[in-house]
Amino acid sequence: MNNWHDLNETLRSWFGVAAPQAGQVAGADEDLARAQARLSLALPAAYACWWREQGGLLTDVWNVQDTLRAPDALRWEADAPGKLVFAHENQSVVRWAFDLADWVDVGEGLAAAPTDLPVWVEDAEDAGSWRLEAESFSDWLLQRLALAVKFADVPLWRGNGSWPPAAELVQL
Repeated sequence: MNNWHDLNETLRSWFGVAAPQAGQVAGADEDLARAQARLSLALPAAYACWWREQGGLLTDVWNVQDTLRAPDALRWEADAPGKLVFAHENQSVVRWAFDLADWVDVGEGLAAAPTDLPVWVEDAEDAGSWRLEAESFSDWLLQRLALAVKFADVPLWRGNGSWPPAAELVQL
């Protein structure tokens, strides 16, 4: 399972935000339950874990450049049959989705997702052609985090004295 809460100290440092404590995103379980009922499927566990741990940071961290959707904004789009679009690039040139074919039918109109689904990408210049972007949502998120750091409006490199501390330097 993902441990997004382990990133909190890093996020506090890099983005200067107060990251929520592990599992402390208010209303996360209710958000997920409403989305799952509306979509008639179980969201991937990796997405659910990320939302519980990091969903409160959409504006300050995860959506610095592009837009990663909250559970209430996940939707099937008419021009993307079988794709659950969960993010789009800031100029709407690229969008990312989970593929319904990766879910398992459990009857009664519900589908269960494996723990961590692959991520598919579509470029507007090649509309309708979806390609594998990442083997898992977790891998995709780590890529997005690196991009968010690049576009963050905070100074990431600060001078707070020498490193390593002078006491740890070894004389040869």
